[in-house]
Amino acid sequence: MHEALVACITRSCGVASSLPMRRHEGPVSARAVGDPHARSRAIVLRSGVGKRDVAILWVSARDGVLCSCFGGTQNAMFLSASARSSKCTHTVALAKALSSSEVDPQIFKSRMRLRADAADFTVPQEYDSTIVWAVLYHSVFSVVSFSAANAALCVAPGCRRVRGRCGHVRVVRSKCGPDGFNDSLHGSSPMAVKSRKESRKVPARVRARVLNNEEEDEGVEKLPSDTMRAPDDADVASVCERTKRKLLPCAGEIRQGEVWNRTADWRTMFVRRHAGRAAGELAALQRLGQLFSAAVCAAAVRDVRHPLVEPFCGSCGQQRDERHKVEKERALLTTHHPTADPIKVSFAGWRAA
Repeated sequence: MHEALVACITRSCGVASSLPMRRHEGPVSARAVGDPHARSRAIVLRSGVGKRDVAILWVSARDGVLCSCFGGTQNAMFLSASARSSKCTHTVALAKALSSSEVDPQIFKSRMRLRADAADFTVPQEYDSTIVWAVLYHSVFSVVSFSAANAALCVAPGCRRVRGRCGHVRVVRSKCGPDGFNDSLHGSSPMAVKSRKESRKVPARVRARVLNNEEEDEGVEKLPSDTMRAPDDADVASVCERTKRKLLPCAGEIRQGEVWNRTADWRTMFVRRHAGRAAGELAALQRLGQLFSAAVCAAAVRDVRHPLVEPFCGSCGQQRDERHKVEKERALLTTHHPTADPIKVSFAGWRAA
């Protein structure tokens, strides 16, 4: 919750923000919603799928931090008439996130402050197949959701006794219209939910095993393959349907990049000192060479005297042995180092027989 709130605060104030990369989407989300025609904004905080896991926070016209959540007990309409703030777990988390975001609290309140004459509006937020409505009614924000039986639920403490007839629910129903229950975009009926799920499904892409293109050479697809497939190999169709890899580097590739940047930097220092050495600098040059050799032994830099060879065959995945012959070629390796010169290396290609 803390990371999501910090990122939402920084984005709302026009400050660059970042979140750590994860394999799966985080369970907590914080989104800033607002009226496109007026300066009325709030933060919808969601930490689960239940009614107790959704809250909406905003800044009143008198700079009070207010919250409408199912666990709260204070009426936000009474508190908005003064400079008081709500007291709940969400406002405490927002205060901690604001202090650690390095954003001036006055700037945040000026960006999020609600005007006294703000007009009523509603904005839908989609979470998977569930639609949650962020509603502003009489200077009080609340979250409204509808069940599969079209029963309304408003999380504002002042609307729970008349949650099906409160002003927030009326604002949503007036926007959706008489047939909003069956609307394919925002409806809560089983038919509308099923329609949204079907629209998200990615159509299966069938890839042909043999290329059929006018620009391809005639008869190339009938030639035998260079690598013979074993009976226990995966089917070609299943290999083509595998998930594509992201273009971001993994942790191992980042470490290899650091090693190559360090290698280019140190070799550039050694070569430049060796080219312009004067009398009496031989001892310093020898110490630099010893330091480079020690870094090679510690795997901090690469020894470019040895050719670069892949340990496994790219076609069959077999590991390279001494019996496999390699064909060496020269190459020029350029790193991302801003000042280091390119490195002359040799790489070798091989293929399992």
